[in-house]
Amino acid sequence: MLRWHQECNIRIPDFVDGRIVISCGVNDTVIEGGKQHVNTDESAANIREILHEAQKRYKVIMVVPPPVGEQEQDKRIQGVSTAFARECGALGIPYIDLFSVLSLDDTYKSEVSSNDGAHPKSTGYLKMAEITSSSPSWWFHSP
Repeated sequence: MLRWHQECNIRIPDFVDGRIVISCGVNDTVIEGGKQHVNTDESAANIREILHEAQKRYKVIMVVPPPVGEQEQDKRIQGVSTAFARECGALGIPYIDLFSVLSLDDTYKSEVSSNDGAHPKSTGYLKMAEITSSSPSWWFHSP
C-alpha cells in the first residue's frame, strides 16, 4: 500500500502542480486457492486509505478498473469498481468509470480475450483513453 507514495515521491517534485491518477483493483479479484486474492471490503478499505492520504498532497482522480471479459471475474471487478466509486464519493474525489462502458463494448472484450485475458490491444487502450479524456472529471481538455 505504500508503493503509491514511493512512486509519487520519486516522480513528482514538490515545486510542481502534482496530480495523480490512481487505477487498480483487477488483481484483487483474481481467484487464488479457491478465494478472491483480496476481498472487496478489504480492497475498498485499502483504496480509502490510499485516496485519503494522497489527497493531502496531490490532486487525485480515480479511474476504476476495466473488465477483463471473463464473466465471473467481471462480476467481482464490478463489485470492486462500485466500492471504489463509493469511496471516491465519500472523499470528494472524482472518478472515471471504465467498467460500465467497456463491459458493453464487444471490440474491447474481444481484444482482451485474444490478447492475454487481462489487457486489450491498441484499440482497447484507445477506447480507455477516449473514455478518460472525454470525462468531465478529467483535468486536461483541448480548447
